[in-house]
Amino acid sequence: MTHAPTASNRRRILVWIVLTAISSTVTAPISAQLSLPDSAIPSVFFGLHVHRGGQIPWPVAPFGSWRLWDANVAWPWLEPKKGEWHFQALDTLVALAEEHHVDVLLPLARSPNWASARPTDPPA
Repeated sequence: MTHAPTASNRRRILVWIVLTAISSTVTAPISAQLSLPDSAIPSVFFGLHVHRGGQIPWPVAPFGSWRLWDANVAWPWLEPKKGEWHFQALDTLVALAEEHHVDVLLPLARSPNWASARPTDPPA
């Protein structure tokens, strides 16, 4: 009488088959298959969140973009009342970014209460 393999044994057999297939298709070490890119990745793809910008020392790690999320320059702070704009904080952060040759990403989110169809709902 023969017994059917258990689920655990079937998994082991499947793993062995897959690993055997992979190892037989790899003809050269992985390091030999990799190639260097033709050019460096642009620094703008390496970004940071710098909270309290201008109040703390500038980061020593080089980066190319600064995402101003949670920097108190979202729409409710920029325009707390319709037509009443407050750009001082944003201007300070943009000047700091320019001083360090860093691009700025300003996510425009968090609608102010005056512009919301549901002003009493918490922000998503």
